[in-house]
Amino acid sequence: LDKDQNVQLPVISVQIGGVARDANRTFNKIVGSFYTPANSTASTNEKGPLPIDVTYNVSILTRYQQDMDQILSHLIPYINPYFVVSWRTPQRPDHEIRSVVEWNGSVNIQYPVELAATQVAKVQADLTFTFKGWMFQHLQRYENIFTVETNYIPDIYDYEYIS
Repeated sequence: LDKDQNVQLPVISVQIGGVARDANRTFNKIVGSFYTPANSTASTNEKGPLPIDVTYNVSILTRYQQDMDQILSHLIPYINPYFVVSWRTPQRPDHEIRSVVEWNGSVNIQYPVELAATQVAKVQADLTFTFKGWMFQHLQRYENIFTVETNYIPDIYDYEYIS
């Protein structure tokens, strides 16, 4: 924004469009897995994550068509058809997760039709991306059992034959 609170072009705006469960990546309801971190006396139960799709709407606003062409020509070749984001969860910082971000393949462009004398002409392009991520449950910790003490004495006699 400038001093008069007017938008200075070009502008790229990103907003979340929605979150949905991805049924295509849900195979079965896995109980999860147990692992023991290094130098720990407890095991951690990690439940299976929920696959989610986060939709992002990207709007590009420019004053001139030439600016829009330049932005799109620098963006589209690198996102077609997808790109990969590497991230880690706070609970498991030693494990890398790679998520695909898919572009829906279209750019919707809108041109100014009728403008008042005080309005600035702007070209708007809209793109949609889907981040294929995961949502994790809380980790549960269980103390490990290292020694089991017992006074078990095996009985090797067969009492039927002893008289």
